[in-house]
Amino acid sequence: MNTIYFDGTCVPNPGECSYGISLQLDGKELDSFSCAIGKGTNNIAEYHGVISAMQMASAHNLKQCKIIGDSLLVINQINGNWKVKDPKLKILYDVAKNIQAFSKTQFSFFHVKRQYNKRADELSRLPLIEKGIIPTSVDIKN
Repeated sequence: MNTIYFDGTCVPNPGECSYGISLQLDGKELDSFSCAIGKGTNNIAEYHGVISAMQMASAHNLKQCKIIGDSLLVINQINGNWKVKDPKLKILYDVAKNIQAFSKTQFSFFHVKRQYNKRADELSRLPLIEKGIIPTSVDIKN
C-alpha cells in the first residue's frame, strides 16, 4: 500500500514553520515535498503536513493511502479520538476533514514514534535550513 509520511517543524515554537511529506511504496520514495509556511506553531506545521499529504495522495490518484506522522495531537484529532479546541487548528482540521470527505482516496491515519518518521522529519527541516533559520547539524525537538 502507498504510504505518505508527514512532519512539521517550528523554530522556536511558536516561530518559523515548515513541513515535509514523503510518498513511499514498499520503502521506496516515489515523491516528496517540503514547504515553509511562515509564523505559527508546531501543531500548525503538522496540520499543514497532513493536509499536503492528503492532497498528494489525491494528486497521484491513489485509491487507498496510509498517512503516517509522529504528531499524537494531529493523528488523534483526525481520527476523532481527541477534540479540537484551538480555533486556529480547528480551521486546519476542517480543511483536512473536507479533503477526506470529498476525496476519491480512502485514507487511514497512524501515529509512529519520531525515529520511524525520519524522512518526513528531514524534509520538514529543509526549508528552514535553506532560509538559514536552523543549521544542518542541529537536532530540533518537535
